[in-house]
Amino acid sequence: MARAVASGSPIMVLDEPATGLDLHNQGQLLVLIQSLAAEGMSVLLTTHHPDNALLVSDSVVLMRGRYDVRCGTAEELLTDEELSGLYGVHVRTVSYGDEPGDTRRALVTRYEAFAEQLSRVRAVDPSARPRH
Repeated sequence: MARAVASGSPIMVLDEPATGLDLHNQGQLLVLIQSLAAEGMSVLLTTHHPDNALLVSDSVVLMRGRYDVRCGTAEELLTDEELSGLYGVHVRTVSYGDEPGDTRRALVTRYEAFAEQLSRVRAVDPSARPRH
């Protein structure tokens, strides 16, 4: 990122830039990305973290399959229904903010689709597990 900024490039392409970062450093990275965009740089990024896109994106591309690619605003495409269908888990967006009209949103993911599988895993006697 430093090299792209130092070179004066008008466009930055980032592939999963938040991968491996803890929540604090993800936030720092997203602030940097938003700052660069506010200064006029075009930023294209891929992410498996829709929360990141909700925070910094004006427009998004949602890729559900080879022939199912949608383009639009984050508001239009990063909805409960679209994200739940994309990831196969129940996703709910929640609004938050202290000011009236604040439109900030975050995601809550519920993994009840995996509850049965998790209960089977928990029911296995640890002493019966094979040792590697």
